[in-house]
Amino acid sequence: MGIDVCNVCNDKFARYKCPKCLDVMYCSVTCHKIHRENCSPSDELEREREKEKHRQEKRKRRKENSEAWAAQYGGTEEPHTMLSRAQLHAIALDPRVKDEVKTKELQDLLKVVDGSRSRLDALETAMHNVPEFRSFVDNLLRVIWMNADE
Repeated sequence: MGIDVCNVCNDKFARYKCPKCLDVMYCSVTCHKIHRENCSPSDELEREREKEKHRQEKRKRRKENSEAWAAQYGGTEEPHTMLSRAQLHAIALDPRVKDEVKTKELQDLLKVVDGSRSRLDALETAMHNVPEFRSFVDNLLRVIWMNADE
């Protein structure tokens, strides 16, 4: 295992790695300042930053969506994860939900979502890309919120 020599001055032991490009080793603040003038981020680091930005945007959209649904259906927060018997019964009897569940496309989509490794991502994708699924979810939420007190 070799000793890392400063890539800037080629004179001293390099203790630090450039956080921007991840390629250059340097020994001091002075060498870092010299290197920083011509430094560009590594592709890997740039991809990681883009992924994190995308994850933050998704979290923000999820929060906005849940707040919008709560506002639309008169609640102050997301519905509980467990539905009451009354809510399940109301869903089963709702004519709009019944009609939507009978469609082959929705049945296939629900199977894909259920079999997905990341169900939350699959649900979010379906919500954004399939208007019929969005309508189905809106109808489910309408029924759930209407029967929230039972």
